[in-house]
Amino acid sequence: MFDTSPLLTNDSIVFGLLMIAIAFIFYTESKTSGFWFKFYKVVPGLFMAYMLPAVFTTLGWIAPDWERITASGTLVAESSQLYYVASRYLLPASLVLMTLSIDLKAVFNLGWKALIMFFTGTLGIVIGGPIAILLIATVSPETVGGVGPDAVWRGLSTLAGSWIGGGANQTAMLEIYGYNPKLYGGMVFVDIVVANIWMSILLIGIGKRKRINKWLKADTTAIEDLKQKVSAFSESVKKNPSLTDLMIMLGIAFGAVGFAHFSAGYLAPYLNSLVERIASETLKNIFTFLRSSFFWIISIATLIAIGLSFTKVKNYEGAGASKFGSVFIYILVATIGMKIDLKLIFDNTENDPRIEGVSSKGDENITIINKGVFTSCKKNDTCPPWSIQSDTIKHDKIKKTLNYKNAVLKIYDFPVLYLPKFFHPDPSVKRQSGLLQPEINNSNVLGSSLTLPYFKVISENKDLTLTPIWFDTDTLMSSLEYRQENKNSNFLSDFAISYSFSSAIISGINVSETNLPPNFPKRPWSSGTLSLIHI
Repeated sequence: MFDTSPLLTNDSIVFGLLMIAIAFIFYTESKTSGFWFKFYKVVPGLFMAYMLPAVFTTLGWIAPDWERITASGTLVAESSQLYYVASRYLLPASLVLMTLSIDLKAVFNLGWKALIMFFTGTLGIVIGGPIAILLIATVSPETVGGVGPDAVWRGLSTLAGSWIGGGANQTAMLEIYGYNPKLYGGMVFVDIVVANIWMSILLIGIGKRKRINKWLKADTTAIEDLKQKVSAFSESVKKNPSLTDLMIMLGIAFGAVGFAHFSAGYLAPYLNSLVERIASETLKNIFTFLRSSFFWIISIATLIAIGLSFTKVKNYEGAGASKFGSVFIYILVATIGMKIDLKLIFDNTENDPRIEGVSSKGDENITIINKGVFTSCKKNDTCPPWSIQSDTIKHDKIKKTLNYKNAVLKIYDFPVLYLPKFFHPDPSVKRQSGLLQPEINNSNVLGSSLTLPYFKVISENKDLTLTPIWFDTDTLMSSLEYRQENKNSNFLSDFAISYSFSSAIISGINVSETNLPPNFPKRPWSSGTLSLIHI
């Protein structure tokens, strides 16, 4: 029996700490130069709103749940109510405030092509999860399993909500479909990683948008007109809000929330009784959301806001309605961050590689593991959140490679990537040819870029690194680095060439030999990093 109480258990104090963290994020994000300016070019502010509270939880300052021992020696379970308040009151209120200014008439005026594209994208995200489950289930059914709150499909619903409507919708899906909160931190992590990868692709495509539009014969005039109309409306209603304006906005927001709670209190129990009468378990699962009071709270509050957007109430956007909604969202995100323990993500030092499987066979040169899992674990058996699961893992002790068939990369037991075949060096290899870690950079001078280096081992003392760099300015740069370790010196040769649609320029050649101590970098491989990079 242990007392797991954090340093701060009073919700008032914890809320103050979270608000200080959010204020710090916004203050540093507003910097136009220096370290913080460069930092937020890479790390989104919203991600930090998750991470700072997660740091506080990891350090033991705060906690979403804990157990304390009373004076009588009884163990009592306690929990913070901040997330409940934020999700039940602030979240629906934010949806009301941010929906007030929506102009559905202007959206419909975009034309049928734009609407089809919008609904197609939305439908693709919604059905993408089930399709992924069906495909992966054919080769690795255990990967997409799970029972109850741990079911993978519940986690996929939170990602679909995020990719359609952001953090607010992601939280709504978390509550509606009852995904395990302990696994939700992994979903947030996956969401951020995937979003950043996709963002890098978009950044590269931004510089080519005119040519893409010309090639596709896309007419963007309606979109540009809508952007101008929205900007003109915002400027026309913009004003310095009075105390009366603020009180009316809050009255509208929380009045809608109150009515949503009232209606949900009747709708959810009634529909729950109807859903329970469905004989088919498949159909019952499909309509599970109907018996969720949280679903009706969110839906009714949003419908009220859409109705108000056709009235003069939408003018309160000029008084800062959407800004207040954003404040509520960031408070919600901070309370979600409280649920994340970073030790589960970053506790990956002094790791030992580990391969487990249902069965194995082989000889002194080859070992084949059936239904294998590869990861790395600390000596105290605390494993990192990633693993590679495969139908078979072949360990070639001569070539020192691990070969996978029908492999799935998982993060927090959530399937991220399927690969029919691939391999990487076994942990005994310290230097191996292959792709190095890709990099995404952003510069005021050079713009956004994506770097994907390839490392080639020539011999024990020689290697070659080819590094292509794609810029969003329609420029491709390729650099070549040759290194050689001699007995008393190191030889280094660099060559770079940049190519654009108009010209090709040799940008630099460097050859040098230095009398430095022989400390030749080996680009060491570790089981916890390069296994992911080589995919």
